[in-house]
Amino acid sequence: MITTALELKASQLIKPILLAVIVAAALVVFGLRLVPLPLGDRAIFEAVADGLRSGQRLYAEVYDNKDPLFFYAVAFQRLCGPMGGWLFEITALGLGAWSLSRLRQWLRGNHQTREDWLLGILGALLMSGGFWGAGQPQLPASALTLLSLLLLCQGHAFRAGLAAGVVAGFKLICLPLPIVFAICWLAPTVQPGQIKRYCSGLALALSTGALVLAFR
Repeated sequence: MITTALELKASQLIKPILLAVIVAAALVVFGLRLVPLPLGDRAIFEAVADGLRSGQRLYAEVYDNKDPLFFYAVAFQRLCGPMGGWLFEITALGLGAWSLSRLRQWLRGNHQTREDWLLGILGALLMSGGFWGAGQPQLPASALTLLSLLLLCQGHAFRAGLAAGVVAGFKLICLPLPIVFAICWLAPTVQPGQIKRYCSGLALALSTGALVLAFR
């Protein structure tokens, strides 16, 4: 009986310890991968961002073919010092992993499990996979897409639309992803109120971005 109780207690301790080890290893791995180096495209992005900081106008006096919010985000990172880019990448990756973990938790009926944490780590791994490079716009766009999906599933249609609109500011070609999901989610149940709120949030984000560019 004593042996059985000890074995049960040991098995209960192993899972949290194993989870802690996996989370710690993930933080180390992602932390090392998320350092944006000023090479290649990233060097161009930082040059454009430095131009913005010196007062030049985007797409008029300084130009690259990426989307506007991404350049302003890089300018803010540069303003924050040498660690700014790394902290931004960590924040974006954490937002995406948290959104995916919460989405799975919501689908399970709001009961959080250890698998939710592991799925968050898997999501972080997928978002920083082969197509991705540190300091590129794909990561914040993916994180905001996942956040938009989560907000929509939770019934926060206006905020989901806002998040989808911000996706366009980082990477315009990713915008169809949250919009198609919203159509698939809202159309079958025909929720006019939710559809209007989603479209309002999306329109507000896009129009704000357009006005900022027009009067920059």
